[in-house]
Amino acid sequence: MIEADANSSYLGLPSTIGKNKNAILGFLKEKVLKRIKSWDTKFLSHAGKEVLIKTVVQSLPTYVMSVFLLPVGVCKEIESLMARFWWKSSWNQNKGISWMSWSRLVKQKFDGGMGFRSLRDFNIAMLCKQGWRLIINPNSLVRQVFKVRYYAHGEFLTAELGSNPSFIWRSLVEAQSVLKAGLRMWIGDGLSIRFVSDLWLPREEFPTPTSDLSMYNDHRVNSLFKVGCREWDEEVVRDVFNEGDAEVILGIPLAAGDARDSWYWFKERHGVYSVKTAYHCLLTESLALGETISHCLLNCDFVVGCWSRMALDGGGRVWDSFKDWLQDLMARVDDWKVAQVGTLCWAIWKARNELVWDQKNQTVDDVVQFALRSLDQWRKAQSSENYPLLNPQFFNKGDELWTKLVTNGIKLNVDAAIFDDSRSEAMGIREALSWLKDKPFQQVCVESDSLVSVQAINSSVVMYSAFGLIVQDCKSLLDSMNNVSLRFVKRSANRAAHVIARQSQLFADRMFTKDDIPSELKVVLLSDSS
Repeated sequence: MIEADANSSYLGLPSTIGKNKNAILGFLKEKVLKRIKSWDTKFLSHAGKEVLIKTVVQSLPTYVMSVFLLPVGVCKEIESLMARFWWKSSWNQNKGISWMSWSRLVKQKFDGGMGFRSLRDFNIAMLCKQGWRLIINPNSLVRQVFKVRYYAHGEFLTAELGSNPSFIWRSLVEAQSVLKAGLRMWIGDGLSIRFVSDLWLPREEFPTPTSDLSMYNDHRVNSLFKVGCREWDEEVVRDVFNEGDAEVILGIPLAAGDARDSWYWFKERHGVYSVKTAYHCLLTESLALGETISHCLLNCDFVVGCWSRMALDGGGRVWDSFKDWLQDLMARVDDWKVAQVGTLCWAIWKARNELVWDQKNQTVDDVVQFALRSLDQWRKAQSSENYPLLNPQFFNKGDELWTKLVTNGIKLNVDAAIFDDSRSEAMGIREALSWLKDKPFQQVCVESDSLVSVQAINSSVVMYSAFGLIVQDCKSLLDSMNNVSLRFVKRSANRAAHVIARQSQLFADRMFTKDDIPSELKVVLLSDSS
């Protein structure tokens, strides 16, 4: 047997790490440089360079980054090589101008960048995946070794660096803060979650309660359930927590089965850790000082005044993503409100451009009045012939339409609105299945226009998230009823349920008789039955 020397490698990684980590991990820079020099950049377009950087160059250090935290210097040197390859027409050309810094190139394309990776942020996101595995795989050999060595009487999230730590452990500890920002406790039986100190509230900020709970330090979440059943005791919750915390808690769905408490990744619908979402969060924090779409259209003080003056839900909360805000808003308001929002966004953007390029200042009243005038002109421009196109009963030629069942049975159409789209859709399906459970129907077809919900329920994948809890309940209900099937249909084939869901804020009744059906719903029903 030959003894390996200090400079040997194992599975492509250095077997020993000394103090000079730049020298030991510097082989990554040489690897990238060798690959870039092998390409003739003279005949490459920018599109070709983009493909090579994203698919080849950025993937070269990925394996090492999943184990070690690369020194900042090594990351900067590799990024410098990529930037030089991007901007220069020839590698041997000394002259050339870098028209944008790498920090701007790593922005997403819709933010004005190229979508290249920030290696430091991606490195930490990769290490977070190893930390995630230590948390969800308690019986793995790696986890047992680290636990005995570094956190014998605690958990990974609370572990400290300790004395004489290895380089791998130092790297993993660097990822703790990111994991804490995205991890939440999935409530099963509630026996292991301390509601004072554990991360269990599904919100971006303050994953632990903000209420004064000094007298409840060791109390568990199951003490907030009703006696004998797994439901929130609203009276207890509102008595113990402040109003903000209580609303969040009462909105958390609870599993109906015998599920146990576990961890899930809050930033993914399926609850499983994703390097992509962790990297996005890190990149957003790194670029937070620059102007963003969210700041320009939502969070700027001037813009908040515009939303307030127009009585629209715009600036009340600081949103990290304009896209997320828009999706949340469109799930809660009607089409006319969406038109108002779109018009005001356009007016704000127009005012911003006039300030930047023409140095023309406008007041909040100027922007709001311009938006209202523009919207009124647009409304008046719609002729009586075209105006019905805005109504829900309109459908395009070739759209899928609602159809009767061929065999004897009933069809149950489900839709939801107001809350988080996918979760509310799944809750609607669960309510429908619960209602069907004790009904004597021989054959039932449940239809929903939420592809995400239907695919999740029909899948065998377990989701450790609030959405996954509802999905699991739906699976259990479906398994107990052999005569019920669930399928996806397009929105055009689910218009009646959609209209009822969108108007649920206007009508308190849960049932309609033939004499008091809303006119909008009546038109849809007549169209479907024709």
